[in-house]
Amino acid sequence: MTNKISPDIFTEDNKKQIKLIRVSRSDIDKAGEKFGQPYLDAVWASRIKHRDTNTHFYFEESEYLVLDNMFLPRPEQTPIQKIMSNVVALSKAPISYLRSVHSRSLMTTKRVDKAYKEMRVLACHGDGDKQAPCERRRYSERQQFHFCNGCSCGARAGARLSAVGSTLDNPITDKEADYLKLDYPYLECPLKKLGFSNYDPEYKSKESAVRKPV
Repeated sequence: MTNKISPDIFTEDNKKQIKLIRVSRSDIDKAGEKFGQPYLDAVWASRIKHRDTNTHFYFEESEYLVLDNMFLPRPEQTPIQKIMSNVVALSKAPISYLRSVHSRSLMTTKRVDKAYKEMRVLACHGDGDKQAPCERRRYSERQQFHFCNGCSCGARAGARLSAVGSTLDNPITDKEADYLKLDYPYLECPLKKLGFSNYDPEYKSKESAVRKPV
């Protein structure tokens, strides 16, 4: 599937340019046969409806990358390739991620205080009753863990919001031997929610104000 994509730039409403990834329907069908209904559900939830054709699906680049991270297998890498991949990833990483890594300390693997961890778990996963999970939270059926779709981390092992073996409605976040993204002492949230290092109680209202119709 990944070897048959091509990016296209479309102008929408003469206001903004959107980069779309074009994927053939035959590749979608093949991936659906391999990964089953969860993959197809994700495709239908993410696709750009008015850009659909009889032969291709069109996705916004960010949505395509989520599908890619969730379902498409990665080729095995040699130890040297893994090191180089990490070097390249770090060179492109946002400053906030580098601050998170630094706050952890590779020698001691520091963790955020339990009270803050509980706030982050609640913000991301909800409580199963009064508070719903975050709208940016996603679940990888193939890898069996949750991840954030609001930042640039994707469904990587180091960016898990729950332990491997979690189900969609039952995130595992309290394994002592498992270091989740929520354990970093310094951690920013795209929505600046309570418990995170960039918490801003006014952020939601600011976002809503921007989106109000003129």
